[in-house]
Amino acid sequence: MGAATPPVDGLVYEMPTGGPVLRANETSVEPFSEDRLIKNFLTPVIALMRDMSARGVTHRAIRVSNMFFSDKSRKHIVLGDCLTAPP
Repeated sequence: MGAATPPVDGLVYEMPTGGPVLRANETSVEPFSEDRLIKNFLTPVIALMRDMSARGVTHRAIRVSNMFFSDKSRKHIVLGDCLTAPP
């Protein structure tokens, strides 16, 4: 019998297809209407924060460079990774 292969821990995320809210070479973000910001970003993020808090998890990486449009329509904004960090 050969040696057992050690387990590998990892995370796999669905990649948002709408691209980053703030591209690397840009210094400003396209304006959002108040209604759009509340409906498509703040309301879902608040629900996410409540769910994460109930599980004892914090995001700690909410910044514009870690925000992405969920799809090509660029209507909904999602937060990027918060659970991994380089060694």
